[in-house]
Amino acid sequence: MYHVGKGVEKDGSRASTFYAVACEGGEMAACNNLGVVGTDAFRSAGLFLRACDNGNGMGCRNLGSNFQQGRGVPKDLTRARAYGLRACDSGNASGCFFVAPFLRYGDGGDQELERAAAAYKQACEAEDGVMESCDTLGSMLASGGDVAKDEKKAAELFQKGCDGGFAAACTHLRELQQAGRGVSKDEAQARGPIKRLAKRGTPPGADSSELSLKTTSRPASCTKRRALQKTARRAHALESSKKKEKMTQRQRRPTSAHASSGTRKGAPGWECC
Repeated sequence: MYHVGKGVEKDGSRASTFYAVACEGGEMAACNNLGVVGTDAFRSAGLFLRACDNGNGMGCRNLGSNFQQGRGVPKDLTRARAYGLRACDSGNASGCFFVAPFLRYGDGGDQELERAAAAYKQACEAEDGVMESCDTLGSMLASGGDVAKDEKKAAELFQKGCDGGFAAACTHLRELQQAGRGVSKDEAQARGPIKRLAKRGTPPGADSSELSLKTTSRPASCTKRRALQKTARRAHALESSKKKEKMTQRQRRPTSAHASSGTRKGAPGWECC
């Protein structure tokens, strides 16, 4: 709870204390999480190894990330790939998504396209699935460059990724729908993913002008006026939010060196739980 601030104020120091107790008690997920909140990359690598060797898939995945980036251990893509495979084989969705590019591009070993596709699929279909993995596999199937082309299956994967909150999948699904590839070319059907995109915002690299439907009947002047009003409201809300944040920071400002030791973030690429 203290790690993510769920129900309590976020506090990395207290999270570390509780994780350490649980880890010593044999809870391997806690050993992994202790490594995530830690600031010593070498010690974190040791905790990930302990978790991994005792059956915790996320520990294997995070140790693979250490070897991939050379954090706390020498950079070694072969070992990064090996630990990623161990994570995936244990059923860890994040581990499958982590190791899939190694298999796809031949990093740390041979290029294994079918195995890469299987890893993306496992990550996508897991109970705690990675929606970006659905989108990546969908792109592979839509293009047919790395695996046999299957636009119908690609559309299904884009739909799953879009429904799961990955905005780029909505864009890719719309492209197939509008071209009539893998799905019926039906503008009413194509409108579905765009509504979800509108709620989540335009994904990086997408042209926001393409998100407007041709059926729009509002006059240009009306649309422009609405857009200006919305921009003004957002600016006002942002300014109010910044003022509240500054007031909160003043109220919570530490009064001693001990109090300022507070929250510590895990290194980029590590995942908890």
